[in-house]
Order: sequence, then C-alpha cells, then structure tokens
Amino acid sequence: MKWYKPLYIGESIEKKKTKIVWKIEHNVLQPSIYLILLSTNGKDNFKIIPSALFLQKFYPKDDAYILGIAKGTDEATKLVGLMVEDAIKKTGDTDKIREYFC
Repeated sequence: MKWYKPLYIGESIEKKKTKIVWKIEHNVLQPSIYLILLSTNGKDNFKIIPSALFLQKFYPKDDAYILGIAKGTDEATKLVGLMVEDAIKKTGDTDKIREYFC
C-alpha cells in the first residue's frame, strides 16, 4: 500500500488522521472509514471503498494507492469532488486528473 502526499482527509476526521492511518496499516476494523484509491481498472480515476475491505485476505492492498480518507460515503464523495477541482486547477485539463495524482 502506498500513501499519497499530501493525503486528502475528510473534515470530520482531520484531528484523527494519524490514528486512522495507523489502524489501516495494522488491520484494525474501522466501520465508518472509507478510502479513496487511484483506480486500477484503466477507465476510472478513483475508487471509493470501505476500509474494512483491507481486512480481507483476497483484497490486493499491496497495489493500493490511497489518495484520501473520509468518514462515510457522503464525505468521501465530497472529498473526491475537491480532489478533482484541485487537479483541474493545477493541470487545466480534465483528461489529466489521473496523471496529477500519479
């Protein structure tokens, strides 16, 4: 697993960032925490998944590139919107969103 720097963090969990990251790295269940990953399917830019997926042995977390962490799906969706805005501001092109985070 690889972490994007600077990691995007939902407003409701900003003060708990270090603890949440530690728990993810050490396979501790966090039911309401969602991860925003760089998609690996070649079509999408992002993938939002519950952090609990990382606890399952089959999940390919070695390949995961975590861009952000949020509490709940609503906050994760808002965070993705912010990420897209940031990428467009920096690159000036919607086709370069993925490249911005690589």
